[in-house]
Amino acid sequence: MVEEKWQVSAAVILILGILIAFVLYVLFAPPSQVVSILGNFSSITNTSSIPVVPPNAYQINSYIGGIQNSSEMVFPFGSFSISYQGYNSSISENDITLTSSIFGSANYNLKFYGNSSDVYTLNINLSSVSGDPYIYVYLNGKVIYSGRAVVGQFSVPVSGVTDGQNVISIYNYMNGLALYQSFTINKLSLVQTRFVNLSVDKNIQIPTFLGLGSFYLEFTPIGYGNLNVYINNYNITSITSGSDTPQNITIPQSIINNIISSLKVNSNDVVMPVNFNIKFAISSQGKYVIVDNSLDYVIPSIPQKTVSIPFSIHAGSANYVVSLYVSSIPRSGYIEFSLSPSNTEFYIPASSLKTGDNILVEPASVFSGNIQNGNYTGIITLSSNGLVVPSYLYIYPV
Repeated sequence: MVEEKWQVSAAVILILGILIAFVLYVLFAPPSQVVSILGNFSSITNTSSIPVVPPNAYQINSYIGGIQNSSEMVFPFGSFSISYQGYNSSISENDITLTSSIFGSANYNLKFYGNSSDVYTLNINLSSVSGDPYIYVYLNGKVIYSGRAVVGQFSVPVSGVTDGQNVISIYNYMNGLALYQSFTINKLSLVQTRFVNLSVDKNIQIPTFLGLGSFYLEFTPIGYGNLNVYINNYNITSITSGSDTPQNITIPQSIINNIISSLKVNSNDVVMPVNFNIKFAISSQGKYVIVDNSLDYVIPSIPQKTVSIPFSIHAGSANYVVSLYVSSIPRSGYIEFSLSPSNTEFYIPASSLKTGDNILVEPASVFSGNIQNGNYTGIITLSSNGLVVPSYLYIYPV
């Protein structure tokens, strides 16, 4: 009985070992070997960045298919928060007694390294006063406060701070004919408030059809403060108070024209990548959470178009991998491959067409209608009943 249990356990361990070895082989084996094992399939890749084009791939600079009516592409980007907030630091001194008499006035100097873009406040707490003296406060030799010294706490805005070394001087000045007057500061603090603008930049690249169509920025701001939104350094909207109202902002055509004119593309290229730099920033103290964000592209009617690609691949393999990289799908539809001179066709169904690499395995007979110098040669024509933007076609033997 014990021996039977051991045999069952050994069988289970053996099966698990085979499964683990197979999974590791599929993960790390070359793609051509994996395709030959798994058969036809579609592989989806992350399209958040421009793909690395394989060597000997056929570049495609156009769309295939078309649309009779306008269509909308939505490019969402995640929620985020922005703020323009103050961060405080301070310098403090305790128990300073200043006296004045017929022989002169006492003073105390507080030196600090300043930043002209920051806000400064001097807090003074007088714990005792003898006589009726005046208290004067200077910044770099200029009076910023004067008044009778009274027990209690008060604050002095310190305006005019310069970049670099600064000096705040506090004087006790005689008032009247008294021979001796004094006051004691039991707490003196200089508070420095530094405002940090935590703006957010979003870079979005979208394929456009010669820049035709309309572009919109959608977002919902939740918070308070003066919010400014820029696209390619152009201020397209400002919000002066807190709101949670959805925004739909038309991107001016002048921005699109500037982008298109700066692109170094061939005039025959129909599909043009347009880069948008979207910046959210707050110009005064505040904070926002930005949600429901997207860049929307409304495409006008686009005429039907096919793309023909001359191919030349090494003859000799039984099967070939056809990898079509699709950068976007404005309107879903199938893709048809028509090959000449073999006069054969095959499809990627709309249900399995994905952005990224779409991989099919086809027999050599599909390509072998013509052979020259050891290569299968011919023309592949791509068409679609949708609107699809491919980037390249790559054919390689299994």
